[in-house]
Amino acid sequence: MTGSVDHGPRIDQRTYERAVVALHQAAASEAGRLDHAEIRRRELDLMIDFRLGQHFPLDRRDQLWEVQQRIDRKHLRLAASWIAGLLTHHLLRRQGTHLAGFVVEQYGHVLNEAELEAFFGEAEVRAPGLPFDEP
Repeated sequence: MTGSVDHGPRIDQRTYERAVVALHQAAASEAGRLDHAEIRRRELDLMIDFRLGQHFPLDRRDQLWEVQQRIDRKHLRLAASWIAGLLTHHLLRRQGTHLAGFVVEQYGHVLNEAELEAFFGEAEVRAPGLPFDEP
């Protein structure tokens, strides 16, 4: 890693996973109806607390949320193209790998190198890809 990231304490993986499950359970209940965007935003905040720290600045969280919304739109266009039969399996893999690079690039507009590596992992920052691209 090229530097340290200190945005306060981080939640541990177990706490993160439980919080995501609780979020989805609450969203599914009658009393806790949340729209998809609110769920995604809360998931992002939990991911930030887990990977970067609970004191990560609010203005930068908002910037990452804007980035995430752009990524989601691009992801939806890719999925729609696949469903419509406009992409072969090979093209889907290539476009998916391109999307992975786009994600890292977009987050890089808000996060510095050390933060990117803390968020995605050093290997993913160096060579973004999808799990099916691995040998």
